[in-house]
Amino acid sequence: MEAEEKGSEFCSALLALGDVLTRLKDYDRAEKALLQAVSLCRSLGFRRLLGVGLINLGAAAVAQDRLERACAYFVEGIEEVRAVGTQRQIIYGLSMLGYTRLRQGDVGGALTDLREGLQMARRNGTLRYICALQRNLAYAYLAQGNVEAARSALLESLMIARELDIAPELVRTDLRDGLLATSWLK
Repeated sequence: MEAEEKGSEFCSALLALGDVLTRLKDYDRAEKALLQAVSLCRSLGFRRLLGVGLINLGAAAVAQDRLERACAYFVEGIEEVRAVGTQRQIIYGLSMLGYTRLRQGDVGGALTDLREGLQMARRNGTLRYICALQRNLAYAYLAQGNVEAARSALLESLMIARELDIAPELVRTDLRDGLLATSWLK
């Protein structure tokens, strides 16, 4: 049991390192740490940590505009965390997969992922995820030409962001890119 615990701790440390390096935009070293963590988790049978590592690899790939690779990581990671992970990990994975598919121009796929993530987030009451998912849904609806649905989703996102006092600059970006781009504030 002690060896398994140490293996789990080592995998978790590699995942944390990869996450920090991704946030610092040191993508090469982040990818190396995350790939090492994923390989170790896979060999030790740590499915939850494997899923987290794959989702984190996807996030690092998105940051580098390697969207196809990111989608592959997200799909596999979501499968792993669905089997053994927490709802929040699934929601985060779906949010990132939906965002990535939207960037690829796959509006239908993005809507499916984002709606599923939003439904789960509403059941769990995770306001931050609801905010992010609604914001991404708003852009997917805009890409689809559904202005009213986009407006509704974006307004809910803005209300939650205000309630949580999170990312005021993100809210300003949403107003500029989302609301103003569709002439809602004229």
